[in-house]
Amino acid sequence: MMLLDKYRNSNIEVLRILAMLFIIMHHMISQGFSFSQNPEPSVNLAFLLAFNSLGNFGNKLFIIISGYFLYGSKFSVKKIVSVWLELFIYSFGISLILFIFNVQIYGVAGNGFCFTRILEKRDFRITELFFSALPFITGQNWFLTAYLIFLLFVPFLNVLVDNLDMRMHILLNVLCFFLFNAVQLIPFADVYVINNYSSFFQMFFAGSFLKKYSNMFSSRCRKIMLCTGICLPVMYYVIRFAVFNHYGYYENVPSWVFNLVITAFAYDTIFIISSFMIFAGVLGLKERHNGFINLVASTTFGVYLFHDHNYFRRNIWFDFCHLQEHFESADFIAHMILCVLAVFCVCASVDFARKILLEPGCRLVSGKVEKIVSSFAV
Repeated sequence: MMLLDKYRNSNIEVLRILAMLFIIMHHMISQGFSFSQNPEPSVNLAFLLAFNSLGNFGNKLFIIISGYFLYGSKFSVKKIVSVWLELFIYSFGISLILFIFNVQIYGVAGNGFCFTRILEKRDFRITELFFSALPFITGQNWFLTAYLIFLLFVPFLNVLVDNLDMRMHILLNVLCFFLFNAVQLIPFADVYVINNYSSFFQMFFAGSFLKKYSNMFSSRCRKIMLCTGICLPVMYYVIRFAVFNHYGYYENVPSWVFNLVITAFAYDTIFIISSFMIFAGVLGLKERHNGFINLVASTTFGVYLFHDHNYFRRNIWFDFCHLQEHFESADFIAHMILCVLAVFCVCASVDFARKILLEPGCRLVSGKVEKIVSSFAV
C-alpha cells in the first residue's frame, strides 16, 4: 500500500485532505448543535452561519479530482464492488457495535434546521441495524450512493469526451455552468435546481478538460488561476461572515443580499469556479511525491464514512467534542478547529487499520465478483 501511494502526485493529495477537512467542518456545524431557539447573535454564531457551506466546497474539490482521474479509466466492476464493500463495512460495522453494546444515539425530536433542531438520546433500534446492512439501497450515505451510480456512467462519458474537440468541450462546460449555476441566480428559476448527480457530471467534464488539454495553460496562467481560486472563497467567506455578524440570522438578511451571498446558488457558483481554478493551478505545480501524505489522503473516503455515519455522527460532536458547552466561550473557534483535526486523525487511523486487516479480503471478494460478472458478459 505505502509503496503504491508514494507515486501519486502529493500536491493533488494535499488538496484531497483539505477537501475532507472542509467537509468535516461542515458536518460539525450542521450536526453538532441543538438549541430550542436560535442563540443570541455573536461572533461565534456568525462563524457557524458563515462556514456552514464549507462542505459544498469540499465536495466540489473531491469531485473534480475524481473527474480528472476517471477520465480515460477503464470500467472496473472490481472498483465499484470495493467502494460498496467499504461503504458496507462502515455502515453495518459501526451499527453492529452500537447494537451489541447498546449505545444510545441522538434522534431528531423537533423541527428546524441546524440550531433550532431538538435532539434527544434514544436506544438504537434493530430496524436501523437492518437499514445499515443495505446502505446502497436505503441511501444511508448520499455522496457514496451518488458516486457509485455515477461510476456506471463513466465509460459512456469517456466515449463522449473522447469524441469532443476542444471547442465543443469548452462549450459543454459553459453549458453546464450556465444551466446548473448561472441561471439559478435568476429569481424564480428554481426549475433548474441541481440534484445530487449534476455536480458529478459537471465536474467530470471540467476535470476531463484539464486532463485532456493539460498543456493548454502556461505556467504563469496556472499560478494566476491558483491565486484567484484561493482568493475567491476567502473573499466570499469574509463577506458572508460580515453579513451574519451584522444581521445575526438568516431571516434578518435583506432579500437582495441573501440572493447574492447566502443562497446555495450563490456559493455553488463560486465554488465551481474556485475548485476549477485551484485544481488547474495545482496541476501546474512541480510534482512532489510524499508517501506519508499520499497514505493519509488514501484514507479520506474512510474518514468520510466513519465521521458521517448515519446513526453515530452526532455522538461524535456531542459526547466527545462537547461543542455546545464551548459555544459561548472565547476559545470556541479554536476548539472547533482542533476538533476537526482530531476527528480526521482518529478516523484516518481507523481506516488505516481497516486497510491492513480487511482490505486484502475485500480485494479477494471484489476480484471474484469481477470474474463472475465477466463470465456473464462473455
